[in-house]
Amino acid sequence: MKLKALLHQRGVTYDSVVEKSDLTQLVEGTGPAMEDEVELSLSEESATDETVFESGAHFYEQVEDAKDSVWMIFVSMGETSNLRFISDQTWKSIKKRILRFGVRAGVMDCTRYQRYCNAKGLTSPQLLLALPQDFKTKASVKMHTYTGSPRESAINNWIHNKLDEKINTINSYKEFKYDWLKYKHNFLDPEIRTVLFTKEGVMPMFYSALSLRFPGRVRFGKADMKNSLKDEFSSYFKNNSKTSGPLPHYLIITPEDKFLYGIQRGEYLTFESLEIFLKSLYPSLNDLFILSFVIVNVMSWFEFFEVQGTFFKRLRKLLWCAIKYNVLLIMMWLPLVGLFSLPYFEKLIMIGLKFVRFISTSSFASLVRKDFLFYTKHVFSLTSSFLMYALIIGFVQYRKSDNSTDVDSSEEDDLWNFNQMRTLEHLIRPADSIGQLEAGFGRFGTISSPTLWLRPSGSVDYIQQLPTWKFQVSKFPPTESQKLNSPEVLNTGRMAGKTIEEIGSIGIHNIERMKEEIQCDEKLMADICSNSCFPTGYLPNTQCVICLDDYMHGIILCGLPCRHSFHEQCILSWLNRDNHFCPVCRWPADQPKNVTLHLHCE
Repeated sequence: MKLKALLHQRGVTYDSVVEKSDLTQLVEGTGPAMEDEVELSLSEESATDETVFESGAHFYEQVEDAKDSVWMIFVSMGETSNLRFISDQTWKSIKKRILRFGVRAGVMDCTRYQRYCNAKGLTSPQLLLALPQDFKTKASVKMHTYTGSPRESAINNWIHNKLDEKINTINSYKEFKYDWLKYKHNFLDPEIRTVLFTKEGVMPMFYSALSLRFPGRVRFGKADMKNSLKDEFSSYFKNNSKTSGPLPHYLIITPEDKFLYGIQRGEYLTFESLEIFLKSLYPSLNDLFILSFVIVNVMSWFEFFEVQGTFFKRLRKLLWCAIKYNVLLIMMWLPLVGLFSLPYFEKLIMIGLKFVRFISTSSFASLVRKDFLFYTKHVFSLTSSFLMYALIIGFVQYRKSDNSTDVDSSEEDDLWNFNQMRTLEHLIRPADSIGQLEAGFGRFGTISSPTLWLRPSGSVDYIQQLPTWKFQVSKFPPTESQKLNSPEVLNTGRMAGKTIEEIGSIGIHNIERMKEEIQCDEKLMADICSNSCFPTGYLPNTQCVICLDDYMHGIILCGLPCRHSFHEQCILSWLNRDNHFCPVCRWPADQPKNVTLHLHCE
């Protein structure tokens, strides 16, 4: 059972073979088998999906315009027709076999598109095999019609023989030396060459099918080591330690080195494994785009686990992040495709491919390919591993941001609040603040700051240097002097015979008259600053003007150079949103200010 599974995976027919020794000989004739390869061969086979062509344009787009694809097409004349070429069971078995080797299956019902079928000469049920005609990137596609027996084994042999015709045959050592080992162009030639040396004349179908997957990039050859040809190559294999060993050999030739495929771990003799290996040696732009597309969308899923909040909030962040990442990816790839098509960048591309080949031939790259092949075969393991890793990342992010929940929530609200979008008015002083500043600072002279004085003068490192302190409420009964110095007295009590409410009713425009009525004692104000919980020079208050919440005992406050204080989290959130000025007086938060006690008293 294991021998037949290996032969089925490699694409070797064994219909007339019964004995176990003959099956073993067939397996050894295509290459040694690793333990992991046996497990892969016993796993579930790929799906047997087929493409049903809906129109002639669909057929042309998928088959005739696809330059690097192989198609097996079943032309039928309706489901109820008695002229069916093969049975449904035979067609299903053929699909199950060829889909392993990258051959795509399709069905064309000519009763629905008679005009197109008549133009193509498809007037009866038949089988078509579409193959690229030449070894070129954009080679034309040629249709081959099967005219033999409807038996499954005969059809499989016909498909295998047609694929073998696309492989170059090496007839002498001289041809191998000058046409395969040597590169006629410079050392930057990126073409990859692979040669199969076999002694049994057995050609596995996975090798033949791969010869049509890399047009213009990888050239495939075969050499049947019989009699005279074996004697010619014997000296070459003896003198090269990297190519020594029992036949068959899968020799990979690059401009830098030569080595055998199937020696390192993860190098299986299967269609998927060899395809991944060759793509890593010579990737196309389409391969790189698909890889970047997968990486970008996987990265966007981390947003779902890192965001703290409800399910709908996480889903909203995921969708927004996925759209943003994909738009940026497309905008990045559009100019890159244009640059790669320029002849001036050809040499740079060749150097990049040389660096890729250097990495892909290392032992670490072989382990990565092995893991990639394993996870593509076991989707459940891939999904569970990713979910486990994402949950760990989300838990770490939750513990890290546990102390900054309020700041993150306020930033999240501002992200979707389009009423707070930045305008040009933030570049100049607001009109309502200019009058107050001129009235309050009129006797100290004009301000020498430029028009754009609210912009930060340099680095924002000043935020880390702002003073902070803890707000404390006295637990002892207040004395008469402490009552006068307490924040409650400052807000509702008397100061020099006037209450705060009375001062507020006077108005800022009558401040000169208020100065004459209120005689502020400098010594009294100094005592207030020294006895309260505010540092010297800072205006005592009991409420944060940003969140409008009263100060609680033990809360951390932060002060600005203008001597106004706020909650530490509130003012940091304000400054980190590019508001580099005081929310009360609009003084720049990164510039020192000489504020006297007279000004605070007024």
